[in-house]
Amino acid sequence: VWGYTCEGDMGEDFFGKASLRKRNSIQFRLSAILMIQTTIIMAGFAVFNYFETLSKMNSELDHLAAVTAKRLSDNLIFSVWDVDKKAAERIIISEMTEKQIYAILIKDDDGRIFSGKKRDHNWKIMKSAVETDIRRSEKKKYQIDIVKRGDIVKDAFKLSVVEVYFTSEFMQRKLNRFVMTTAFMTMLINLALFATLFVTIK
Repeated sequence: VWGYTCEGDMGEDFFGKASLRKRNSIQFRLSAILMIQTTIIMAGFAVFNYFETLSKMNSELDHLAAVTAKRLSDNLIFSVWDVDKKAAERIIISEMTEKQIYAILIKDDDGRIFSGKKRDHNWKIMKSAVETDIRRSEKKKYQIDIVKRGDIVKDAFKLSVVEVYFTSEFMQRKLNRFVMTTAFMTMLINLALFATLFVTIK
């Protein structure tokens, strides 16, 4: 009887362990499948939203640059006509409250700079006037991707040209934060799914 009981207990123990292993295997498979599906869906959403947001932001930045150049070309007419550099600088500094503007230059037909302002490495507006053109190395360093020009005209006579340099760095930072947020949310959803399956199947 004792032997029979022992063998029965061992058999139950064996089948119990086998059942547990099977249940754990099912749990693992379901968790893995759901986590993979969730990751794929979230990744697809992130990629689609990234490029859609990038296109929208680029369009908005380009429009902002065009509007700014037009407004400056209108507002600078009299200061350029009167050769009033201080008045021109005040108008330029006022426009540069928009942090996405790196530099604003006013040039004559020969490319000589009448007046202008740009930012330093701390992104502060430099006190000194700009005397040289924006170098290619500056454009690369500060991600100056958009340059808009507007003719400054008085009585059908072209006085000079205003150039506005916009950076896409702040836009890129927003996109990077979006990517990080999406990745974090995907991780949280996967953890929540795993915990739910663990508790349910257990």
